[in-house]
Amino acid sequence: MIILYLYNIGDIGITKNRIEVDAIKSHHIKEDWLVVKDTTKSMSVLVFYPEDLSSYTLSIYINRPGLSFGYKFRYGGGGDSIDKSYIEEFQTRGIDDRAFVSINKHYVSNVKIDDGTQIKNIDINSKAPFVIILPRNCGMVTFYDLFGKQIEIKKREF
Repeated sequence: MIILYLYNIGDIGITKNRIEVDAIKSHHIKEDWLVVKDTTKSMSVLVFYPEDLSSYTLSIYINRPGLSFGYKFRYGGGGDSIDKSYIEEFQTRGIDDRAFVSINKHYVSNVKIDDGTQIKNIDINSKAPFVIILPRNCGMVTFYDLFGKQIEIKKREF
């Protein structure tokens, strides 16, 4: 009875291994589309796209701490849900993670994370969209294109 009540008021979401299936079904994703995604204990971000990058669909799921069971869809869509001019940084209140998302029209190839004591480098496929979820307190995050040029980040609260 308690589980049914929690489900009805929206406190029961889906399990981590069902997020992609839920997003495909909810957004009517075509079978031949590719996906890039990242998931932590509190956030899951997926970008679906065709091979020619002519379109895309973004899905963000949140798993809130406390009396909340599973991930729940929180934000997404296609068209202009990701600004192609920037790398989008998505954050939401109450979640300690932040997601960096790009269709990668700037050919981003590297991200540097500087926590004040060390610098961590992560290589990125410059020919494909990407999603990276990092803790809010990880330090300074900087993205670079193939030529070493810094790419601007646009923050978005949802």
